[in-house]
Amino acid sequence: MKINGKEYSVDELVEKEHFSFLKKTKGGLMLNDNEVSILQRYGIRYENYSKLSDLVFAIETLIHESYGEDIEDLMQLSEDLAERSYYQETRK
Repeated sequence: MKINGKEYSVDELVEKEHFSFLKKTKGGLMLNDNEVSILQRYGIRYENYSKLSDLVFAIETLIHESYGEDIEDLMQLSEDLAERSYYQETRK
């Protein structure tokens, strides 16, 4: 399969972080392995949340408390989860 002019196999795509599959957590959230890894690195207990919007709020609180530190991965995760939350939890 070609993507942006580069040839990939299906196995290569599945192994890439941004193509990992979502899995249901104990709290009922759908997160992939990379997202869980980032949350664990920062000590965020994602299992305690049942709504993405609540998890995003907890992440944003930590971001504001960590002002000046290198937390780019956490900031990106917050943006990604906020967007997913919008599409999953917002009545349209």
